[in-house]
Amino acid sequence: MEQNQIKSDHINKDLTLFLIRRELKTASFIRELSRLGFDPTAFSLDLDRAILLLAGFQDHDDDDLLNWYYQILEVYSEKLNIKDGTALYELALEFYLELRVKLKDWEQKSMPRIILPGEM
Repeated sequence: MEQNQIKSDHINKDLTLFLIRRELKTASFIRELSRLGFDPTAFSLDLDRAILLLAGFQDHDDDDLLNWYYQILEVYSEKLNIKDGTALYELALEFYLELRVKLKDWEQKSMPRIILPGEM
């Protein structure tokens, strides 16, 4: 792999992790506002599509993918202890790894399947 590509991949990963940390903090904040009876819609950052695109999802507007993303976001934001910065970094990395696994699954599903003799 070319040096520029390696540097670009590293910057891309760092940016994705940064956005995931912001997304987790915002989701946690919004959940707490809702729990207290406030309307949190004005505080949403809508980073979902940017995160998915940076993670490698070309079809980042797919409804099934977005639904999966919001479910995972909810799970990870519930785990967040906002006072523990180290935990935030760890959760963001776990979230990123979930995205990478989903991307591999997504890519495999979109690949044409070769039908072997006898499977027809």
